[in-house]
Amino acid sequence: MEDYKWIFSGIGVAILGGLFTLLLTLIGRKKKKVTIVIKITTPKQDDVIKVDVYNDMKGTFEGDIPTGYKLWVLAQDQFNYFLMYPPPATQVTRTMGTWSQTNVRLAAAGIWKLHVCLANANASQKFEDRAKLNDWSGFPVLPDGMETIRYVVVERIDQSAQQDRPSESRH
Repeated sequence: MEDYKWIFSGIGVAILGGLFTLLLTLIGRKKKKVTIVIKITTPKQDDVIKVDVYNDMKGTFEGDIPTGYKLWVLAQDQFNYFLMYPPPATQVTRTMGTWSQTNVRLAAAGIWKLHVCLANANASQKFEDRAKLNDWSGFPVLPDGMETIRYVVVERIDQSAQQDRPSESRH
């Protein structure tokens, strides 16, 4: 009987040692740090946009877009994020450090956030799959593997409402 105690003790020590090694491995892994700086040159913060399809969103970036990652522009109203279509429509010129997005759809008047996001391959695939299905519906949260790097807040107004506005900026 004493022999079995030693065997079970040895097995217990081996299991604990394995768990300890796994824990140290997981603690030692660091999340890959994104080292990209995005600037949005147009539109500017608090710009008023008078059209439902904005074709002049652009900016610059410094740093590297990691291999397998893509930039995406998403519009967000007070409820949901919306994919711009047809994706991947965010054009990136790596050698010049520039990006641009046409066809930014702001379907209704109101306040919108225009996000420039960095997505890994899985998040990008989710968006590409939505596009293949012509699924342009909104979604309340960003998918795993995607993060907003920069955003601007703009106001979309209807053409008919523009005559009633005393100024071009929102305060």
